[in-house]
Amino acid sequence: MAQLEPHWVEYQIGDPGLPEHARGFGSPTILVDGQDVAGAASGGSAECCRLYADDAGRRAGAPSIESIVAALAAARSRQP
Repeated sequence: MAQLEPHWVEYQIGDPGLPEHARGFGSPTILVDGQDVAGAASGGSAECCRLYADDAGRRAGAPSIESIVAALAAARSRQP
């Protein structure tokens, strides 16, 4: 869909090697170019589970496919 080469890095909450841009988000969080796909800002020191709400207000344990694809498409449009 987004026609990007797949690449990802996984981190564990509380890992001392966690980079600054990935700190303060609950789990799971998906960042694209350092930005949360659901639009949330870093909470500072969140070490907890995270829930996501869809357009109908239902809760899910992961961001929607649509929000991930939109974030990837936005990243692609920023590429030279």
